[in-house]
Amino acid sequence: RTEKLMFKKLVTILLFAMFCCWQFNAYANEGDDNVKVVMLLSAHDHGYWAGEVIDAYDVLKKEGVEVVFATPDGTVGIPSGMWTLDKDKSATFRSLAQQLATPQSLAQLDHTDFDAIYIPGGAGPMFDLYNHPTVNTFIKDLYQTNKPIAAVCHGPAALAGVRLDNGKLLIEGKNITGKSNAEEDDWARKNYAFLLEDQLKAVGGLFSAAAPQKPWVVQDGLVLTGQNPASTTPLTELFVQNLRK
Repeated sequence: RTEKLMFKKLVTILLFAMFCCWQFNAYANEGDDNVKVVMLLSAHDHGYWAGEVIDAYDVLKKEGVEVVFATPDGTVGIPSGMWTLDKDKSATFRSLAQQLATPQSLAQLDHTDFDAIYIPGGAGPMFDLYNHPTVNTFIKDLYQTNKPIAAVCHGPAALAGVRLDNGKLLIEGKNITGKSNAEEDDWARKNYAFLLEDQLKAVGGLFSAAAPQKPWVVQDGLVLTGQNPASTTPLTELFVQNLRK
């Protein structure tokens, strides 16, 4: 009888140890599945659009996606459009103050550490993200390793100069959207080197858009784009679906 009790105790201990190992491995594997995304901001004086940062961040955070903020060389970006943020979004922005004030340098990041990139708009990307060598290379490397690329409003300016290793432009022949000509004001027409819609078409993009200020999201393979601030949330939700595939 004593031997039977000892045997039962040993079996119980063994089963408990196996359960603990299973729980540990499950926890470790869960960590391995964490999704990590670069949110690339403009560092130009004309700024990034705060609402497109916060709306996207809210969706990504809710889905458990880790967000790393970066600018091309680590220079601090300037938020614009703060007046569009309601009380809750303003609170979220304040909670991100430290991260936004200390962005990573994209040049120092390894694309293999990330699962995707998300690029909000604002006027700034038209000046410093378009055809930037570091930006072009990072986006190309992500795309060529089958990782999603998302950009909204003027963010797709960062895609317009990306050339793949096969010599083809990233968006050549791809369905794409972004800030439409109909949504650009006189300031944009006087200060931008080009209007985004025109440039996306010039490099072979198959551009489409909804009416001004209406949400419009386009996906073509790994490239996801949104037309304007109203498109940020639906674009990010689609982006997350692609991240989970």
